[in-house]
Amino acid sequence: MATENVQRASEGSWLWPPIADAVDTFLRRRATGSGPYERIWRLIHVWEATSITLAAAAISYVRESGKYPEVLRRLREFCHGRSWKPIDKTFERQAGALAGSVDRWIDILFEFANHDYPDSAFLSSLKRFLETDQVSLSRLVTAWAVTCAVPTDSQRADHVPVKQALRNINIFRNRFAHVPFPHDPLDVVAGALEELTEQLFSIPPLPWKIFPNAIDNSPLVGALLYRDCLLRGCNLFHTHRDPAPAIIQFAFPCPRSDHEDPADAWRADPFVFLDTMNRPFILTRLVEETMGTWEYTRFRAEANAVITRDDLSLMSFLPIPLSTEYAPDEDEARVEEGTVGGSADADRSSSEPLAAEMDFDRAIEAIRNENYSPAILFFAELTSRRPEYHIGWLRLGHAKREKAMRLRDENAEEAVRLMREAVEDLTRATGHRDAPARAQAFYELSKVHHHLARWIVDDASLWEAAQKDATQACELATDPRYRSWLEYLDRSAAQRSRPTAGEA
Repeated sequence: MATENVQRASEGSWLWPPIADAVDTFLRRRATGSGPYERIWRLIHVWEATSITLAAAAISYVRESGKYPEVLRRLREFCHGRSWKPIDKTFERQAGALAGSVDRWIDILFEFANHDYPDSAFLSSLKRFLETDQVSLSRLVTAWAVTCAVPTDSQRADHVPVKQALRNINIFRNRFAHVPFPHDPLDVVAGALEELTEQLFSIPPLPWKIFPNAIDNSPLVGALLYRDCLLRGCNLFHTHRDPAPAIIQFAFPCPRSDHEDPADAWRADPFVFLDTMNRPFILTRLVEETMGTWEYTRFRAEANAVITRDDLSLMSFLPIPLSTEYAPDEDEARVEEGTVGGSADADRSSSEPLAAEMDFDRAIEAIRNENYSPAILFFAELTSRRPEYHIGWLRLGHAKREKAMRLRDENAEEAVRLMREAVEDLTRATGHRDAPARAQAFYELSKVHHHLARWIVDDASLWEAAQKDATQACELATDPRYRSWLEYLDRSAAQRSRPTAGEA
C-alpha cells in the first residue's frame, strides 16, 4: 500500500511529537513484516494520537488566549463529562475525555469546527482541516462489512469531512476491540485503513511542508518547547532561545531551524509531560480528581508507555465546570428577580405572583422531582406573559412531554393532547438566539415527534420530523446525547424500511 505522504511527513520531522511517535511506530512495524492485526492497531493509534493531540493543543490555545470563554467552558464540559441542562439547571454526567473517552476528544474537535478564529493561525488551520470533505471511507466500510455489521452513521462513506472520519475510525476501533473479527479479511481491512490514513496526510497543505505564513500550514505540524529543547517529530534539538521558559509549550508551526522562534507558542499544561529523557507523553486520563492524578501516554510500542503524575495544582488549568458559571440569560434573570413584564396580559401588574402557590425556584425543583403539573401551570402563565422567553417554552414543552409519558397507559387521549401542545411549545423554544439552547429545543422536539409517531401509527411525517429535528440539534451543538439519539432514530428508520417476512 502506497503511503507516500505518511512517510514523507514522518521523515520530515515536522509532525507534533505524539503523532510522530504513532506514525513512526506504524512504519517500523510494517517494515518488519508485522501481521494485519498489528498494523490495524498501530494505525488506530495514529488516528487516536491525532485526535487527542489536536484537541489538547486547541484547548490550551483557547485557555491561554482568554478570548473565547464560552467555548472554553464548553470544552471543559467535554473534558470532565458534564453537560449543562438548562431545563432543570443540573449537570448530566457521562464519560468525559479525561475519563478515557476518545469520543469526547473528537467531540471537542467538532465543537472547534463550529466557531471562527480570525486572529489565530493554528485554530483557523485546524478548523479548515476538520471541515475538509475529501476523505472517502468506502474501501474501509466495504472491508468492515465483510467482518461485522457497520453502524448506520459509518455507512455514509463518500466525501466526508475529516472530523467525521475521525469519528468513524473511533467507531471502527470500538467494534474491532470488542467484536471477534475473523482473521481471513484482516489484511484487506488493514490495507483499507492504510489508504484512509494516507488520505488524512494528503490534505493540503501537506504535513511534510512548512510555509513562512503560519496560517498556510497543516495543523498536523507542530513542536514542543521546553527550556532550550525543541521536540520536533521524533527528534530532539537544542535551541538558542533567550530567555528559555521553564514550562512546556505547544509551538505552531514547527520552527524550520534550531535558531528560529515559532510564529506562536502557548503553555501546554496539563496536556503534555516530558520525562527525564525529554520523551513526550500526552494526557489521556485524569485518574483521580481530588488528588490530581494524571495519566499520560506515549504512542510508541515500548515498555512504560503509560505513566502517572500527581499534581493537584494542574486542576487550575482545566477546572471542573460549576453550576455558578451558568448565569441565566437576560430574560431569565428578569424572571428570577420578579420583574417580568406582561405584554400578553396587560391587566396584570409585573409584580403579581405567578401561579400563586409556585415561584420560579420551586417550579425548577418540581421538574427535577418529576412533579410536572405545578411546573406546567407556572411556565404556562409565565410564557403567556413573556412570549419571547424561549427557555420558558423549553421547560414548558419538556414538562408536558414527560407528564404525557406517564399518562399514556391510563389516559391516552390526554397524553396525545399534551404531546401536541409540547410540539407547539418546543417549536417556540427553537427561536432562542444561542445555538446550544436551540439545539436542546430541537432535541426535546425530536423526542416528542418520535413518541407521537409511535402512538399515531399512520402518520409517517412524524417519523421524518423526529429525524429532521435530531439532525438539526446535532448540527447546532456537539453533545453525545444528541448524536446517540440521532443514531437510534437512524437505526429505527432502517428497521422500518426492511420488508417483513410476508412482504419478502
